[in-house]
Amino acid sequence: MTAIRTDHHTIILEINSLDDQRCGPSFWKFNNSLFDDSLFVERLRVNFPKWLDEINFCDDLRIKWDWMKYKIQEESILYSKLKAKERRNRIQTIENRLKICEEKIADSPTQENLANFESAKTEYEKEYHYIIRGSIIRSCATWFEQGERYSKFFLNLENRNKKKAAYESLFEQLEKRLLFRTLL
Repeated sequence: MTAIRTDHHTIILEINSLDDQRCGPSFWKFNNSLFDDSLFVERLRVNFPKWLDEINFCDDLRIKWDWMKYKIQEESILYSKLKAKERRNRIQTIENRLKICEEKIADSPTQENLANFESAKTEYEKEYHYIIRGSIIRSCATWFEQGERYSKFFLNLENRNKKKAAYESLFEQLEKRLLFRTLL
């Protein structure tokens, strides 16, 4: 049986577009590898007494504890952004150096030019290795947080990827040596 009059009222729902909304900072996790950086540790040592003086008016230890955590977070984020910017600039400089070395090898494949190229390539791989190590740490944290654990599958996958990268690197070096010998 249908009702002629309903006891429900009309609801109008208006949703603003999310495109207009500014996103705030996402969830932050402390990068404990910063403790290996002596400059960062020194900055904390210098600023720690200043931060305590700023909250000296409060007697509640919980508030002081939260204040110190906030200040450490703030300092960590600023320092990490500074280091990331320096790393990006270093990588950009190395990439430019690699391009110049490749052009020099194409123009005149001398032993000196090849050595400069290999030096720049090693430097680039070192910087890139740092980025990869960070990705691995983040992926391990994700697996841990989502309740997954390391398994033989992931170990075999990692080993297969390492072998593949080693083979590619070996073939790349052989190709360069053969090219260098044919040019001489």
